[in-house]
Amino acid sequence: MEIKKTAKKSKNYADEDVSKLLALYAEHGTAGIEAVAQEIGKTVRSVRSKLVNLGAYVPAEKPEKAKKQGPSKKDLLSELSAITGSSHNGLDPASKAAISELIEIVKTAQKG
Repeated sequence: MEIKKTAKKSKNYADEDVSKLLALYAEHGTAGIEAVAQEIGKTVRSVRSKLVNLGAYVPAEKPEKAKKQGPSKKDLLSELSAITGSSHNGLDPASKAAISELIEIVKTAQKG
């Protein structure tokens, strides 16, 4: 039985390419990764993968989601339960706006 040797895999990045990649990345940073990729003739995905493999890649910070103002849906449902004295089961799918409106209607009805 004869065992075939597999072909030796060529390197995608020569040592000088890695040096150039690291220098360009240090200059442009994560925001300029497209420019780095274009400069060395590789795809953005390839460049990012190589940087991760080298331990040099720093992911871009994701923008923090703006927290919506006002009470949470849970707080509104608790308020509604306190006003009506009954459970709010079944209102979970309702929007915050709809629950707020319902609270105002109940409060108005209780006053008048």
